[in-house]
Amino acid sequence: MSVSDAGNRALKTRGLGVQRGGKTIIAGVDLTLSGGLVTAVVGPNGAGKSTLLAALAGALPCAGEIVLEGVSTASGKSPATWRVGYMPQAQTLRTRLTVLEVLLLGRREQLGWRVSDMDLAMAREMVAHFRLEAISDQPMTRLSGGQQQMVLLAQRLMREPDLLILDEPTSALDLHHQLAVLDRIRAYARRTGAVVVAAIHDLGLATRNCDRVALVHGGTVRSFGEPEEVLTREMVGDVYRVELDTYRNSLGRSVNIPVSAVLEPVQTENKSA
Repeated sequence: MSVSDAGNRALKTRGLGVQRGGKTIIAGVDLTLSGGLVTAVVGPNGAGKSTLLAALAGALPCAGEIVLEGVSTASGKSPATWRVGYMPQAQTLRTRLTVLEVLLLGRREQLGWRVSDMDLAMAREMVAHFRLEAISDQPMTRLSGGQQQMVLLAQRLMREPDLLILDEPTSALDLHHQLAVLDRIRAYARRTGAVVVAAIHDLGLATRNCDRVALVHGGTVRSFGEPEEVLTREMVGDVYRVELDTYRNSLGRSVNIPVSAVLEPVQTENKSA
């Protein structure tokens, strides 16, 4: 299917596909993602979300074509023509480096042999944005999973990427930090015009905090558009196999509440003669 959105800066895929171990994981993805917007990639387990994000980041070989502002992988050039910030799923660091040092590593291409005052000021600003002051001098090994997740996201933003790809960036966070982090991601997209793509399991978070949703199912993009266009009661019920209650919240947005799983009927063999 072909999907598109408006905007000047954009990432486009044409016939994107990935095979691993002789098995097709994703195929035939034609997608256009505009800068300045946050796109949520959603879908059930095993749908191909992580594979799609890794391919977009240039971390996996793929068939088809990825185009970033006219530069195509089909011409032998890398998507890394842009600055790419990629955070894989459930990434952790086993290092004695402190939070501040890890953030500075996000500027490794600019650092050279010494840390500039500008780089240090930027790292301290990022510490303040993510409210990491209390742990900024702590080694990463002492942090919780949620704290590490926030530090690693802040590190990607230190790179000031044109393309920010995040695989479940809120999975280890509590409700407050989930909302705060998604607010910061959206603000970054608005301020810089970057293309931002994030896999998100919570459909409520995707609806409230993202501009577009790509629903991945069966190894391809089943539907793409504004959250309310994609995450309908019928579509979510069909793809996720759940019964839903639907209502309008105080902002007038449609909200789907999962009620029960739809189970396949058990096939029994009739042994009566």
